[in-house]
Amino acid sequence: MRQYEPNAVSGTLSGVVFYDNGSGVSRMIGLSKPDGTFILDLTSINGNGPVGTVTGTRKADGSMTSDFVSANGDCKYSLTVVQADTTVRGGGG
Repeated sequence: MRQYEPNAVSGTLSGVVFYDNGSGVSRMIGLSKPDGTFILDLTSINGNGPVGTVTGTRKADGSMTSDFVSANGDCKYSLTVVQADTTVRGGGG
């Protein structure tokens, strides 16, 4: 897994977004910036996939906040992801 660090180069982000009930699938494509911010556009590719824009920020500790706004503005969601502590602790014997 690649660790994100602020001040890294900008990059292209892409992927697939879908509803858990299978009613639609969307393509997601956008850009990340060196300051950790990103913006993604969602376009439906099958069924009633979500359509809109996701904006957010990823911090050096791996935590992330993002907001989704649908294309017509009637649907808004916010998401916060906290980076889990995966540090291995303990001693040998």
